[in-house]
Amino acid sequence: MAKYRHATLLPSESATTAGTKTIDIDVTDPISMLEIIMKATSAGTAQTAHPAANVSKIEIVDGSTVMASLSGKELQARAFYNTKCMPDNYIADVTGVMAYASFPYFFGRKLWDPSLAFDPAKFKNPQLKITHNYRVADTAASAATLEVYAHMFDEKKISPIGFLRATEHYTYTCAAEGSVETIDLPRDLPIRQMIIHGTGTNYFPWQVANKVKIEENGGAKVPYDFSTSAWLKWLKQAYGRVEEPAILSLSDTPRHVYPAATFTIHTHPITETVTNIVSIESSAPTNPFTLDVTAADEASAVISGYCPHYAFTIPFGDQQDMDDWYDVSPLGSLKMKVTAGSATTNGTVQVVLEQLKKY
Repeated sequence: MAKYRHATLLPSESATTAGTKTIDIDVTDPISMLEIIMKATSAGTAQTAHPAANVSKIEIVDGSTVMASLSGKELQARAFYNTKCMPDNYIADVTGVMAYASFPYFFGRKLWDPSLAFDPAKFKNPQLKITHNYRVADTAASAATLEVYAHMFDEKKISPIGFLRATEHYTYTCAAEGSVETIDLPRDLPIRQMIIHGTGTNYFPWQVANKVKIEENGGAKVPYDFSTSAWLKWLKQAYGRVEEPAILSLSDTPRHVYPAATFTIHTHPITETVTNIVSIESSAPTNPFTLDVTAADEASAVISGYCPHYAFTIPFGDQQDMDDWYDVSPLGSLKMKVTAGSATTNGTVQVVLEQLKKY
């Protein structure tokens, strides 16, 4: 008998009307992972954002209770830092070719985690809400589809103690370089990891969120205090590179390319015409970077780098050991201080928390 099941919650349907799609989670077996896929057919115009930007919010709710809430980019970054593999994306700006982005929401530490899963029976009316607009990444996209799947336990009977709750806890626009934003962190649930997005067009993540400091009980203890650029050197070794395929229309006028990677970006486009030469804007490209070619042509490429969607993680302890995560309940106060970098008001910071929510 099959121990697991792959269920369709939303068959592929047209998504050319921007809005919020609400899907009842009307299954009974525990869910290990939800997978959302958004596709948009390119009009051959230059990219204006990464395909993941077409999904601005993904929520899991039970009535008025929000059990998860992230943007598409935040959910992709979380998936990368949980699996060390970028969700399946395809960057396309060639007429008639579909660009797409996938958004996996893992309820456990991995796929088929028997201890942590989403149990619909624990809730009255669980729903998935997806806010989308297919013309964010390509303002002239001609068609789009949306589909949702659930990776579920079937014959294998489990008794999960809870699930991983991921939410955008805080967001703000940075101020002057060296200014400090103080953020109150919740103390109700154990925190498995925190993911910080230092988002700034044409900037690196550390130029937005330059330093991070976490203080317990008014500074009586400081468990984390680091410069972001130094922290990223460790993350590069621990998590590896983000990689995405792309097919691009190029010309002798530079065109923007928006990959997920935002740090140490590398790409080696191959044009259809042997004699064409492709140039990149600089040896240390930011996001977006620009490409041009000696004569109009199409090119395929693999784009790689670090910090998907400007994100870097702070993993609290052994990510596989629930007893090793950050137990914040005994604390009287918990604050994070983020120092702004040279991007100043051109940068925004989003703070995502992944917490253990028990039933």
